[in-house]
Amino acid sequence: MYIQIILLLIAVFMLGKAWDKFKRKQISQFSFGVWIIFYLIFVVVVAYPHSTTYIAHIVGIGRGADLVMYAAFILIFYTLFNIFIRLKELDKNITIITRHLSLKDAEKHFDNHDQK
Repeated sequence: MYIQIILLLIAVFMLGKAWDKFKRKQISQFSFGVWIIFYLIFVVVVAYPHSTTYIAHIVGIGRGADLVMYAAFILIFYTLFNIFIRLKELDKNITIITRHLSLKDAEKHFDNHDQK
């Protein structure tokens, strides 16, 4: 019982954080909506733990805990994939910027050398 109250308070706190980030335009409306849906599902699962067993039986999984674990693995791997893609994009952008700055610096160096 106590853990449910603590988890519900955490969910409310995290919803508040998502709202604050949305108001400050640090996350998009779509991201905010995804977080709202995620935490509403979290609240339902915490408030009604047997709901996972019911849903698990509908999709052909034996226990609700297994359903939660499968969903968590899927979410974790999806998140890791997105982080990997963003990291590759950042690496590519840093390379482009570094090349541009190096060429610009080289041009300055050769222009100064030619003037002497």
